Amino acid sequence: MRTKGIDISRAQEQFDFTAAVSAGVKFVIIRAGIRTDEDTYFRRNIEQCRKLGIDFGCYWYVTATDSEELDRQINACVKVIGDEKPSYPVFCDMEEQRQIDNLTSKERTDMALEFCDRLNKAGLPSGVYANPAWLESYYQKERIVGKRDIWLAHWTESPDYASRYDYGQKMWQWGIDSIGGNDVDGDICFVDYPAITAKWYKENCGDMPEKPDKPENLFEKGDSVRVKRGARFTNGVEPYSYVYDTVYTV
Repeated sequence: MRTKGIDISRAQEQFDFTAAVSAGVKFVIIRAGIRTDEDTYFRRNIEQCRKLGIDFGCYWYVTATDSEELDRQINACVKVIGDEKPSYPVFCDMEEQRQIDNLTSKERTDMALEFCDRLNKAGLPSGVYANPAWLESYYQKERIVGKRDIWLAHWTESPDYASRYDYGQKMWQWGIDSIGGNDVDGDICFVDYPAITAKWYKENCGDMPEKPDKPENLFEKGDSVRVKRGARFTNGVEPYSYVYDTVYTV
């Protein structure tokens, strides 16, 4: 099985998802955030995937070098993704030079596995994004390979030229694809993740409630509402902006 996909972040900004569908893209791995910050295009990218019926997963760029920092970043990831229920896993992406310089292979592996375990407990399927250098030199490979879902980054510059590395990876980032005239990372998935995650959700989360079609209306027309702290607004196309201490009339 080989399913065509891509991964994107705010770097692609107003990405053309319609062009992606026309190019045969079946799934998108969306950067949900970095450190403790939500990716500014995360919501827009999810909305576009849902609108066009594209399966999606997520990744979080983890920069932590100690347990307290890791805890904050994992909490932020869980909060940002919330109940979006992605049909592909949420992958831990660790690539920082300071993590190489300041941590042992055991400590780096402990962090990646804690990320995965904590996300699983929060009701999210998880995996590890890594290139061969990290798996061979910076992680304890035997604790990840065959035990966690791996998204392997090994660029051959064409999906037709298979990676020579075999870690039992479920997904493979092969290089740069061109979608709608824009460069984007290209991926191949070797398993039916939507079916796998549907089973995972059922076994680990029970019957998860569906989101209500409309939120309960807590205000009446004409009410004045003051936004004291940062509230996020978007028109569905542009990235989110924030307002503070502003009065609105409902």
